[in-house]
Amino acid sequence: MYAPVQVGFRLYYYSRLMKQYTIADIIKHPSHVVVRLQPTSAADVLAFFPGQYAAIGFSVGARKSPMRCFSITSSPHDTYLEFSMRLSGNFTRTIAKLQVGQSVDVQGPYGDFVLDPSDKAIVMLAAGIGITPYMSMLRHAADTQSTTPMTLLYACRSVEDIPFYDELRSLQAKNPAIRIAIIVTNTNNDPANSIYAGRIDSELLRKATNGRLQPYTFFVCG
Repeated sequence: MYAPVQVGFRLYYYSRLMKQYTIADIIKHPSHVVVRLQPTSAADVLAFFPGQYAAIGFSVGARKSPMRCFSITSSPHDTYLEFSMRLSGNFTRTIAKLQVGQSVDVQGPYGDFVLDPSDKAIVMLAAGIGITPYMSMLRHAADTQSTTPMTLLYACRSVEDIPFYDELRSLQAKNPAIRIAIIVTNTNNDPANSIYAGRIDSELLRKATNGRLQPYTFFVCG
């Protein structure tokens, strides 16, 4: 089964046959868990665009889990496939307990929440774990040294609850086309660390775009 994906003027076809991966690492954070997978063969490598998602499933004993969809957070240039998720249900709590080397089924990719070569400037609006598709986009932009201006406005509940905070600042340092602003409701402005008090609102958008809607492409993920 092949799925068409339109990007710009090009139409790509990706196989949605089940891919076989194994757990390479599980990295637990206070607010989320990062699951890294390695393909079992070259034929199992999942090709995807930054911003897409895939369905994953695993076995517990002899019983197969349901397939659940998560945004891919790795860059297409990475040698592994990465997903990041909140520990908010039985599925995510179980996958966080899987062991290195355990088999995982992956099917996809899905979605058209992707960058387009025609985008002249990009504003990304994110909240909480909605950062996940943007991580793939920003990692890709850093890997390729993309010159397309990309501004991330990222709303989080608290300074202690900012998934990927250190890496976001690192990506900004690696590529001058990337700008990061983390918006926290109850805090003090700390521009040196890309942290600002308040909420994402029309005034903040005006500042991020110099008061112009053109030529920006806006992405929203909560």
